[in-house]
Amino acid sequence: MSALFRLGKYILLMLLAALCLSLATPGEGGGRALTVYNPQTGLRAQLPAQDLNYVTIRFFHSYDRQWVEESFRLVGGKFYPCEVSYGADTYDYRDQRYQSRVRVGAHQIHLTDIKPRSSDILAQIATRVAFTKPQQLILHNAKGSRVYLFTEWGSPGQPLVFRIK
Repeated sequence: MSALFRLGKYILLMLLAALCLSLATPGEGGGRALTVYNPQTGLRAQLPAQDLNYVTIRFFHSYDRQWVEESFRLVGGKFYPCEVSYGADTYDYRDQRYQSRVRVGAHQIHLTDIKPRSSDILAQIATRVAFTKPQQLILHNAKGSRVYLFTEWGSPGQPLVFRIK
């Protein structure tokens, strides 16, 4: 009887450990996570992403001296561009023009209804923390949005890599 009791206790402990691990690692077992990695410091952060509609990276373009917003849908572990907004047409996302609908306003240019080429779909977004003005990662879901500053994960000049897990 005591051997059976110890076996049952062992099985119960293993089940509890498995449950704790599944709760502690968003992005596995059905939950999805947006991971942020700083290769210089080794910092890794995970942000829950299972209920996100899209993400936006907002940054100040140091050459053109304007704010730029790039929005991406998260599909199958990849970033699909869905909208870009900037102030002057001297900025062009990653030196290319998306196949999209372009709306030119008095102060902003908006690219919407983007039909991304395969080269536009990103498995990761690699960037650096800016010196001029802090960039923002904005997570959008049905309840609203949450803003994170890149400086939460690194100092100016340090690399950051965003991935979906």
